[in-house]
Amino acid sequence: MCQFISFFHNPATGGIKVHDLTSHHKTSEALGLDLDKWREGHYLKDGTVECRVIETDKHDRTYCDERLRRKFPTFKDFLNWCLKQVGDYYSGSLYLSGCDLKGVKLPKEVSGSLDLSYCDLKGVKIPDVSGTLDLRGCDLNGVKIPEHLKNKVII
Repeated sequence: MCQFISFFHNPATGGIKVHDLTSHHKTSEALGLDLDKWREGHYLKDGTVECRVIETDKHDRTYCDERLRRKFPTFKDFLNWCLKQVGDYYSGSLYLSGCDLKGVKLPKEVSGSLDLSYCDLKGVKIPDVSGTLDLRGCDLNGVKIPEHLKNKVII
């Protein structure tokens, strides 16, 4: 598993591609990316941006990092954009532990596990999950957990 959020960027054009937010390998395979043009990157929950480049790329890492940050000033901005790209049905697991989810639209369904530990869940609609639903450290007062998910919850 790569660091969350894993993405690919094109140093020449500024294009960004996402599919599996925790795996460069799964993303490159699913999207059929030409790795001569696309480079790995991470946008971390602490706001750190890392756009990897190689010597022959048109722009250096600092330029690419700043270009991404201009487009997505905060982790939450980038997370919302990524979740919109992958759609209502996320294929894989999501690790959102400790994230500020206020204003984040989660997918309707997650085919793997969903880690929402230590998140404020007020106003958050819990998606359907195929794997476990980690809610450790969450205040569950007033949070609606669908009945069919209760046997998957880790508290």
